[in-house]
Amino acid sequence: MKTIMQAFAKYNASVNQSILELLEPLKKEQIMMETKAYYPSLFETFLHILIGDIHWLRRYKDTFKENKA
Repeated sequence: MKTIMQAFAKYNASVNQSILELLEPLKKEQIMMETKAYYPSLFETFLHILIGDIHWLRRYKDTFKENKA
């Protein structure tokens, strides 16, 4: 199970990095501009992803603690 979760985390990190690379060259106005998508802007879409990551990290923070004897 730990190996699977590590694979998911690695994949999630790579996707987040790809998103950041797409957003980085954009101007603030472009990121905040209203879209016709589910979330009103790129900023709010990325914020949704970030909050989701935080919730999952909180859920799993104690799951794989190393045993310290």
